[in-house]
Amino acid sequence: RMRSCYEQMDEVITHEVNIVRTMLNLAQEKAANLTWVEAKPATNNDGVVVIVTSERSNFLARQTIRDTWAATSNSSVFFFMGSECDIPHYSRKNEKCIRDEDASRWSSDDESYVHGNNKTANGILYEQSLYRDLYVSDLPEAHKEAEAYGMKAAYKWIVERAAPKARWIVRASDQMYVRLRALEEMLATNFSSIDGDQPIIIGEIVNRSEVWKEGPWADPDYAADFYPPWPKGSCGQVVSRPVASFVAQHFDKLYHYQGSDTSLAIWLDDFNVTVDFRNDMNGFKNDNDCFQQEALMVGYELMADKLRECFDNDVSTGTTVAPNKSAEQFVLFNDDIM
Repeated sequence: RMRSCYEQMDEVITHEVNIVRTMLNLAQEKAANLTWVEAKPATNNDGVVVIVTSERSNFLARQTIRDTWAATSNSSVFFFMGSECDIPHYSRKNEKCIRDEDASRWSSDDESYVHGNNKTANGILYEQSLYRDLYVSDLPEAHKEAEAYGMKAAYKWIVERAAPKARWIVRASDQMYVRLRALEEMLATNFSSIDGDQPIIIGEIVNRSEVWKEGPWADPDYAADFYPPWPKGSCGQVVSRPVASFVAQHFDKLYHYQGSDTSLAIWLDDFNVTVDFRNDMNGFKNDNDCFQQEALMVGYELMADKLRECFDNDVSTGTTVAPNKSAEQFVLFNDDIM
């Protein structure tokens, strides 16, 4: 009989889980003799730098990105994630990494959760030793403010340490496909005469959206009825260095609102920063249709197998075979997986 789309999806997910499990088992052997090293600086300090928001456990997504769209360009691609939280989600208080005293006490489930956290931490340590492209925030990814704080920390790290002269910072997620070479060409063509000190945000720009007062997207700490213009994160976005520098300069003064994208808009508005918003709904999309060749960034729920399929059908790369940018390192994973 013909398999349903749900059965096919389950098969893909199971395949990915098995690969990640093998990667983690290999990492446990090697991590004991490793210490954390900082990510290496950007290779093209004055050009385009990409930051990819990633969950700690998404090893396969990160590896797939390294071997597909990130390998099409010399622009540096960094992965940003929160630190670990050793308290299971069902025992946390107010969506923070704090134990709720009214929740269940320490149990075998907690022990299993901590064991899984340790395996993930070792995997990340091993991964960093191979690629040096990870940045780990000091705020646990389980924290409800991790998204806004992580964006702040990422921009601050880029402009102060990794790439102080970067002209553009691209922000994506690990479930997003980026036509990086085409994106670079667009920026070079359309903005070559633009003043480098101009705050610019490019993406799908949302204007005059209502502030939710209740529900899952409620923003109770923002009093206005409508948000300032903001870039829809699920479509990806590009900011000029002055935007990231503004965030770094005012880091400790910026309050964490409900989402990172709306937070950025509020911060810029509160400080009366004049931003040149460039709305590009054809280039920045969140419909998961990566086969549209005009789309520069496509989100937002593309798993590893889909990312590879996107790459194989991407005419902008000039090749249909993923260039193994890090073949020597990747084989440490790949030989044991396959």
